Amino acid sequence: MQQNYSLPPSGGTFETQDSFSLITDQLAELEKLRQEGASPAGLGKVTPETVWFEPGNFKSDALTQWQCAWLREGIIAVQADDTKRRDNAVQTLVGFKQAPEASMFPNYEDFLKDNVYPLREGKTENGLAFLNHGENCVPENQLK
Repeated sequence: MQQNYSLPPSGGTFETQDSFSLITDQLAELEKLRQEGASPAGLGKVTPETVWFEPGNFKSDALTQWQCAWLREGIIAVQADDTKRRDNAVQTLVGFKQAPEASMFPNYEDFLKDNVYPLREGKTENGLAFLNHGENCVPENQLK
């Protein structure tokens, strides 16, 4: 991901809500308890369950965080009255429509209309709501 998509100057992250390291750590802990002979009741409130993620799930999550980071950059630029920086952020997000991965986001044009294009007019309300909703962007990509 990071080879094809750069983060904006203001920073941000590709980390998703369910990062590989978090999942790997959880699996290791559960496996350790299982090897020790712990029963599901002995595991406390946790009952291990195998879950399969749809192919591309983590890639689309990482790209969502990339979009959050660039939207954050655009909002910061509007707040600083930096039109060059704002235009760069908007163009970066609009340019994603040409990327092969854009097909993973069938409603991407709606995202642009609601959150990105208004930045050109200095409007940040929708973008801030998207960033700070809690379901869309991880805390590092939010703007409080």
